Amino acid sequence: MSTRVAEGQIDKMTALHTPAYSWVNPKSVRRLINCIALILMNLNKGEVMEIKTDSEVLEEITKEYNKDPETNWRVTAFRDEKGRYDLYVVKGKKFWQIKTEFITPYRYIGLGGKTTAKESESEYTFGLRPLPRKYVRKIVKNAQRGNISEELFKEIMEIPPVATTEISEEAKILQGPVLLSPLAEISPSQKELDKRLTYELDKLVFKEQMGSIYR
Repeated sequence: MSTRVAEGQIDKMTALHTPAYSWVNPKSVRRLINCIALILMNLNKGEVMEIKTDSEVLEEITKEYNKDPETNWRVTAFRDEKGRYDLYVVKGKKFWQIKTEFITPYRYIGLGGKTTAKESESEYTFGLRPLPRKYVRKIVKNAQRGNISEELFKEIMEIPPVATTEISEEAKILQGPVLLSPLAEISPSQKELDKRLTYELDKLVFKEQMGSIYR
């Protein structure tokens, strides 16, 4: 007894066992591969760099500072090759960077992120220091002469930094010091963070400029 299968049935059976293929844009595949490679690279480092708004990063830094204001905090500010303002905040091995571009003298766009840095000690730690009245008078007198003496500066740096939650409305607060210079050493993760911040900020600035054309 022979078995015959109709041609239509063969087509249906073939379709059930034949994988479906769809055309994919090679550029989309490359972008996906690059994206996955970047994620895997950061995972291998034990972190995924998340880009946030400047206000979100500042809030994160403030919370961390309030937990331990007397730890070795370092703050550095400088301008990159595009003239954008970079703010670097370091606590131990924790490193935050905020990159800002002014659209107008009164409006700016800022982004930030967090990564790791090589731990190092600084002579003077950044912080918020409540000033007794005698130091306020000394600062005013020094400022009238055009500079703050090194002796006065060292005395003020001996005042322990306090959390923002410990500051009263009447208190006179000195914030600093902030070093105005490029970073002395930059790790691969710091370079990657700066690269990502530049890329994301470029996109936001472009959107802002294109939007202003049609306003």
